Parts: sequence; C-alpha cells; structure tokens
Amino acid sequence: MTNLDSFGGSESGARGINNSGQVVGAARLPSGKTRGFVYSPNTGMTTLGTLGGDNSQALAINNSGEIVGDASTADGHTHAFLYLQGLMVDLGTFGGFNSIATGMSGHGQIVGWAEDVHLRPHAFLWHNCVLYDLNQLIPPGSDWVLTQANAINDSGQIVGFGKKGLVDQNDRAFLLTLAQDSPQRPEDNQLISFKNGHFDFCVPVPLGSPFVLEASTNLANWVPVATNYNRSGLVDFSDSQARSFSTRFYRAVPLQ
Repeated sequence: MTNLDSFGGSESGARGINNSGQVVGAARLPSGKTRGFVYSPNTGMTTLGTLGGDNSQALAINNSGEIVGDASTADGHTHAFLYLQGLMVDLGTFGGFNSIATGMSGHGQIVGWAEDVHLRPHAFLWHNCVLYDLNQLIPPGSDWVLTQANAINDSGQIVGFGKKGLVDQNDRAFLLTLAQDSPQRPEDNQLISFKNGHFDFCVPVPLGSPFVLEASTNLANWVPVATNYNRSGLVDFSDSQARSFSTRFYRAVPLQ
C-alpha cells in the first residue's frame, strides 16, 4: 500500500486512476487550501495549480494522462478544467458562474455540469473544444432536464441524473447513448486533425496569454494567420488554406 500523503496539510483524497497507475485527487496545503494532484509511480505527487483562485481538485484521468476536475477562478467561482500537456484549461460555463468536470473517456470527451445564465445546472459534453448542453442533444419534447453528467465511456455513452417531468422534482438516473449519425462521435474528438482540406487544431496555451498565430512553409518565412487569441487556455483554429500547401508549419508568438 502507498501513502499518497498531502502537500503538508491535514488530509488528502484520491478520486481516479488510469491503467498506468497515475492517480488524481486533491490534498490540503498547510494554509488549509486545497490543490488537485496527480501521482505517478515514477515522479510522485505533483500539484496541478488553479485557474487563478485558491482551490482545485482532480476528479478523473484517462490512459493518455489527461485530467479533469474543477478549480477556483480569480473572482472566486469554480470552473471545470482540463489539464493537458502541463497546462490547465478553463472549460467555462453556459453563462453562469460555476461548472465542474466529473468524468472523461479515453477519446478525451469530457462530461460534467455547468450553470446557465439563470444559474441552473445543465449536464454538459465537451467535444472538439466545444461545450455542449446535453439537453440540446436529446430529442425535443423528451420531458427531461439533464442536470449533471458523471461519467462517459469510450463508446460515448453518458450517465448522470436529471429531472423528468414538471411534477416529479426528484433526481432520476439516466443513460444517454448518442445516435450513430451524431456529430459528437467519440472517434471524431481529435485535438489535431486534417479533414476535407482543413487543418484543425485545439491545443492548450498559457492561461490568459494573448498571442499571434503564424504559418510557414519553410520554417524561415512566417505570416500571421490569426491574432489576439485568448481563449481561457485554449487556441481553437481552422486553416481552410491548408490544402493549398504540401507542407505547412504553425507557431504561436506571445504578444508583448
């Protein structure tokens, strides 16, 4: 048995593990604040930081080492995050203040809940850098309001709970299976892809850092293709001109 301990605080808890033995959870600091962590058998405990606030927790990790959970922001709210390539990405909300990512699949699809503009929780699916309200993906008139998604498998099946009908306000468990022709198919969730002549990528960048995106065919001459990206830790870009070049390189240059 391995004692995962804490970061000098009073307690810690593990919430998820992948097939490589990487463990995620949350641990107290001496100050009493909480930090999400990832434990690796080779490197030990590593803190994940926050989204500018005081606390965070990691809730799930897939076999690619991608981590999800929630972290506090500078304004004191809680937002769902994706931790990828050493960077924490803010997944945002549906116009409200808070959100939490509770689970993810091996394809990198993420589920959880997020508040709308009326501060009502709605279950979400994060797919190809887009936060989808699951209530918009189910048949109209289904009489369901899906409030929280808790887990998703590699087939894209999602489980959680919600309300069914206007009279019964008790939580009811649901299993949601995406249609065969759904545009949110698990295998299509790719951060980098080339489809129909378009090169699309969605990659993490330092949180809140604006930059200019440049392209080149020879790594010597660079031209700007997009500017002033500041997407809460993500750059989401599609190059419709990619089909015109046999080779095309990209780089992000921070703005001063």
